[in-house]
Amino acid sequence: MANIKPITTPRQKTSAKKHEGRRVRSQKLAQKETKGEFGGGKKEYIVCSKCGIWYYDKSWHHALEDWKHLEKKDKKINFKTCPACSMIARKTYEGAVILENVPDKILNDLIALVRNVGERAFKRDPLDRIIDLKIKKNAIEIYLSENQLAVSISNQIKRSFKEFREKSSVRWSKEEDVVRVFFNALKSPERKRSTKARKLVYYGKKYIEK
Repeated sequence: MANIKPITTPRQKTSAKKHEGRRVRSQKLAQKETKGEFGGGKKEYIVCSKCGIWYYDKSWHHALEDWKHLEKKDKKINFKTCPACSMIARKTYEGAVILENVPDKILNDLIALVRNVGERAFKRDPLDRIIDLKIKKNAIEIYLSENQLAVSISNQIKRSFKEFREKSSVRWSKEEDVVRVFFNALKSPERKRSTKARKLVYYGKKYIEK
């Protein structure tokens, strides 16, 4: 995915508990976008034409849990694009995790952990997505639909890999409600970055160096 950029959502002022409630605001934002684009959805159900999730009861769900909802004659089903799929199409994001100087020995396990955290988050909330995962020469870039998902992934990385436990920085955008987490496994300033490009081929759940 080329030229991916942060979502241009104005960031709200925060109190001492600046991280508390960010997910609630993100959910309210998704609801607001849905209402603005789809007219509130009060008398209709919306199915995402891209991923198949449902919008009803003022939020997005993986499926229509109770088909009795459809018994009311004033209900209609429309097909639109959900906020997460719209972000993917627009190449925008609310969270990013950037890892530099990733050791080859932990590369496959690191990618597997990121994907597992992303899958668990998606099961809980269908709007939580890994928008893009880029593997470069000596770095991994992960772009996400929710800022709290970026925080969750970074916490899991620090707990699971000693190489990144004390080498991270979290930056919240001053203009937008976007978080970027940076990791660097470089052990000393004297150590030079490898310029050797790694050609990785994806087999099932592992990236194999060729």
